[in-house]
Amino acid sequence: MNNPQFIIGLPVKTFLFGGGLYFLSMLLPTVLVIILRKREARNNE
Repeated sequence: MNNPQFIIGLPVKTFLFGGGLYFLSMLLPTVLVIILRKREARNNE
């Protein structure tokens, strides 16, 4: 357990995983809005 690579690697992995989840949660609503607007545009034609 006292191996420095593990001690450094764990927070980095946690940060990347958390950052990825945060990024997805920010991205999903934007993507949904874009899809909905495209559908509305098609329906209005």
